[in-house]
Amino acid sequence: VSQDLHHWIDLTFGYKLQGKEAVKEKNVCLHLVDAHTHLTSYGVVQLFDQPHPQRLAGAPALASEPPLIPRVLFQTIQESTGREDLPGQLTNGAGRLV
Repeated sequence: VSQDLHHWIDLTFGYKLQGKEAVKEKNVCLHLVDAHTHLTSYGVVQLFDQPHPQRLAGAPALASEPPLIPRVLFQTIQESTGREDLPGQLTNGAGRLV
């Protein structure tokens, strides 16, 4: 679905609402025109006049692995709670936080 999102945006809000592109895509809305002489300015309104850019394949800002939380942060939490072991804290075999 997200791969074709830009096409949907063009059909719904963009340049495929009127003219040759609308006819080509069979996106002619008869309720927008009155005998093809009076265009309405309410209801469905065209927002874009150029094709919408295709969505990027992946989100480059998202890392493949979650970020590591610095040990200093855990020490601060332990000092403020007065507890050595926090619930849900995972350690590996060497006693280090995972």
